[in-house]
Amino acid sequence: MSSPRVKILVVDDDRVSRTILCRILQKGGYQVIEAEHTEQALEQIVLDRGIDIVVSDILMPGDDGFELIRRIRDNPALYDVLVVLCSSLRDRDTVLKAREASVVGYIAKPFQEKYVLETVRSVVKNLPPPMDNRLEVTKRLGIDGKTYKVMVDEFLNALSQQIDELKVLEDPAGIDKSKESLNNLKVNAQALGAGRIEEAIKRLVACAERQDRDALKALVMKLEWEKERLASVHGPGTRETAPSEKGKAQTEAAADQAPEPPAPAAAAGSR
Repeated sequence: MSSPRVKILVVDDDRVSRTILCRILQKGGYQVIEAEHTEQALEQIVLDRGIDIVVSDILMPGDDGFELIRRIRDNPALYDVLVVLCSSLRDRDTVLKAREASVVGYIAKPFQEKYVLETVRSVVKNLPPPMDNRLEVTKRLGIDGKTYKVMVDEFLNALSQQIDELKVLEDPAGIDKSKESLNNLKVNAQALGAGRIEEAIKRLVACAERQDRDALKALVMKLEWEKERLASVHGPGTRETAPSEKGKAQTEAAADQAPEPPAPAAAAGSR
């Protein structure tokens, strides 16, 4: 199972600073996109649901970095986006305000490559993976790798069907009909170590209970994105690559009809 590259959104109205920071992060192996101001940043976050971290300047025309944080936190589907602030401001009040805003890092300008990468790496450690380590999960559940892949395939299929039903849901109260299946998906997500999906389902159900239609739609989109993220790291399903029963029979028949290898060749192979 491969790991997706961490995607970072850099927000800064100063082109030089933005370019320097983007180059440093790209050099560190991160996928980077950029925005010049808060409005553009919010558009990017909504359109590109794969953004993991936002690194934003504080002083910008219009809404500043603190307002960007507030608007991110107001969006129920962006609950797991981590924010790092960067600024030439180093006074105590600004740093305290940043802490109160629940930022996970603070980078001082002018940028120093070593410090930037150290700060971002410490933040990346707090990002939950789409799924726990496969070996840990199979050991915990007492299953082999093939069974694990089949279980994840079935989980993703069931999740896709549930998301399709939620997309056409007009009234949040209608989610009552899906509570049992959502609970089963949440339990299975926990068993398979899909913590991101488990958390998204919890928030979706809580949102429906509050009768918040707009938030519900946003969280359905979030759940769909987490499903796609998991599918991308999980890879092709076992059932898609496993040979058919007919294929197995043909292979076994061919093996039975194959001539025995000459004795000298067998001896050479044994050495």
